[in-house]
Amino acid sequence: MRSRVAGHVSPARVDAWLSSQHLSDVTGVERFVARSWLETTSVLNSAHDLSPAEVTDLVTVLNRLRDLEAATISHRRSSAASLHQRSVNALFAVSCASSRPALIRSIPEQAATLGFDRVLFSTVASGSWRPRSAFNRDDSDWASRYLTERAAAYRIPSAAAKRHTVRVDAATMLEHQQREFGYALWKRSKSKNFWMIPLIHSHRVVGMIHADCHLSDRLPTQTEIAALQDFCRQVAPLVAQMTIEGTTVTSFPRGLAERESTSDSQRLHVVDPGGPSSRSTLSLREIEVVTLMAEGLTNLQIGRRLTITEGTVKSHVKRILKKTGSANRAEAVAYWLKSPPGRQA
Repeated sequence: MRSRVAGHVSPARVDAWLSSQHLSDVTGVERFVARSWLETTSVLNSAHDLSPAEVTDLVTVLNRLRDLEAATISHRRSSAASLHQRSVNALFAVSCASSRPALIRSIPEQAATLGFDRVLFSTVASGSWRPRSAFNRDDSDWASRYLTERAAAYRIPSAAAKRHTVRVDAATMLEHQQREFGYALWKRSKSKNFWMIPLIHSHRVVGMIHADCHLSDRLPTQTEIAALQDFCRQVAPLVAQMTIEGTTVTSFPRGLAERESTSDSQRLHVVDPGGPSSRSTLSLREIEVVTLMAEGLTNLQIGRRLTITEGTVKSHVKRILKKTGSANRAEAVAYWLKSPPGRQA
């Protein structure tokens, strides 16, 4: 596919994007498909000296790109369904923690099931964060020396204090090499990019999650980040309870998670106290749009699927953000994934 697209597009236009695409994950494939589609159709529309054989080849390229796009959409759909179930299972596993040590161990282990290779869990008090437990898929103990009751406390970043999720890269850490920012811990981890998500309860930060996809050498998807944010919102009350000295954790606070039994199966239903009910407020078209957003599609791809313009999709997205009270697409998807089924406009 690379070769055939490059054969019709000038090298200057190809080098900046085509040759640098590693296609190591579905996001890379989607970007490749979107850019290749635009470049190929541009050649078809603007070149007037193409031979019949060249036109046929370009049309074949477009058909192959369409097949590749369909495959990524199918993958996104199945991944979203799997991720939702993993989120339910992770929250239920955390809710089963019967003691403070068990809860501390469980939080990073279960957070990692949402698509992350390494997760560090910390508690926050007096403007500082202190590492408590870590999970690593390759069983290495890169964080073990920092996980003691007397571990050093680090300065809470301004983004966490403002209750924001942020992506931190190597350049940012190199600008904050002081001990108070946990530079030694980051350097030991060798992480290129990690996500920092504060755990908030009663309008205060009670803990923090650091997570990355270091071993698979990729960036997490928007849906995975949204799922982790939702996980953090749900476990924050338990962390707040845990930080009270001597507290024994026995169950999730009432109303945060409830186990529902049916004649056929049992499942954990997680709700967000006071959060908007996105399925009850969105129009049918907005439901279609947010469902495709959950699959990771761009506005352009959503427009093609629904046969509407990209501008119309943007308008729908704005209304979805407003109705769900979300600051971004990831939050809107998180509300959609966790809202109870069956309540549609």
